[in-house]
Amino acid sequence: MKHKNLWFGIALIVILVIGVSACSSGENTEKIEPAELVDQGDGRNLVILTEKAAERLDIQTEMVVEDELAVTRQYGGEVMEASTGTGAVVMVSLTADEMNLVDRNSPAFIFPLDVDDEEDSDDEGLEAELDEQPGMDDDEDGATRTLYYSVKDSGSGLVSGQRLIVEVSLTGDNGPRLVVPFSSLLYDINGDTWVYINPENLQFLRVPVVVDYIKGDKVVLLDGPAAGTAVVTVGVAELHGTDTGVGK
Repeated sequence: MKHKNLWFGIALIVILVIGVSACSSGENTEKIEPAELVDQGDGRNLVILTEKAAERLDIQTEMVVEDELAVTRQYGGEVMEASTGTGAVVMVSLTADEMNLVDRNSPAFIFPLDVDDEEDSDDEGLEAELDEQPGMDDDEDGATRTLYYSVKDSGSGLVSGQRLIVEVSLTGDNGPRLVVPFSSLLYDINGDTWVYINPENLQFLRVPVVVDYIKGDKVVLLDGPAAGTAVVTVGVAELHGTDTGVGK
């Protein structure tokens, strides 16, 4: 009987210890909300993070800037002929409407298709001057136009038949353009483009942007937040998940 009482007492102590531990564990795992969402009435939320949440996400921002950038477009091209002594001639075919937009007084820049974007993101390409060749501008049905650019660099390494990217300048307004870092750009499931602005400390709001073109790590906008606005560059996906519930 004494042994039975002893084992009963030990079992009771164990049960009490486990119960106290479970209660303590429950208190420690109480969920702490990392953000407050303020409904903006248009499908967006103002995300207000706690300081701990912002620190955990390592939120970083950069300013929207205005930059004097030429309006450019990139097209596929091909080396028509190349010589180690004289350089190369590159051809690019455009529609008639595209041809009318090309600034013929500005040089083009030539980029090989196999350029590593990470290693050569700052590469300005090979400069090429427009080479007017009368009688060689149109195809037979007149649907496309062909421009020829001369690369004077004899050590360019270009070879006949090589496929290239040809970046040309366009006519029109080349005044200040809104520019944001590529890391700030967000595409949603509908293909719409956004950035998260940081209007006040620990507050973040998703705003739409209209992209003109992307060059390296710069995104040139047709419309977006004003210059001087802080946009999020690190923690964008996490903010979007908190804002929309995506990924929960």
